[in-house]
Amino acid sequence: MRRRGILILCFVLGGCAGIERGIAVLTHAPSLDPARAPAGTYHADPAHTTIQFGVGHLGYSTYLGRFDRVDAELGFSPKDPIASTLVVRIPVASVDSNNPAVDEALREELFDAAHHPDIVFRATRIEASGENRGRLIGDLAMGGRTNQVTLDVVFNGAAKNPLTGVPTMGFSATATIDRGRWGLAKWYPAVAREVAIRIEVEFVLEEDVD
Repeated sequence: MRRRGILILCFVLGGCAGIERGIAVLTHAPSLDPARAPAGTYHADPAHTTIQFGVGHLGYSTYLGRFDRVDAELGFSPKDPIASTLVVRIPVASVDSNNPAVDEALREELFDAAHHPDIVFRATRIEASGENRGRLIGDLAMGGRTNQVTLDVVFNGAAKNPLTGVPTMGFSATATIDRGRWGLAKWYPAVAREVAIRIEVEFVLEEDVD
């Protein structure tokens, strides 16, 4: 019944093309074989990319926030996926804790966005750790310091997006860092030094421009 309802809606919205699109969505199944994805340069889809952070607050709770803007470029090689390249740039000004006063303090007092406007991650090594899983090692620069971090990554699959027709890859990643290593231990111990990071990202293939 649900599928029938979706197909009726697709027909109303887009006629035969809508039905085809609806069927494509219902039958969509990304491949977990990265070798089936086309080579090329991929960029993070801003509408389907989230970088969230969580930090302990006075021992009562985990305070959550996110960055609303992310510029990430993936150079993907299906013949040798672990040789792929990745550069991520996050404007500090896009920090979003759902509290304007906290956001201002984070930008000005913690990150010192006036002198260090971006957080930058550059992958240096990729290691397979299991089926569709791996570790992403790289240099994380923020607050004027650079340290190595390791992210645990899950490859969620790759295929042509049934709505756009563009080759797309999805990943989930997590990491835990000590913000003090970057000289960002302000407000400790009220705010914990340990920061949990969760990333959800969809990469879309850059289309050739003649």
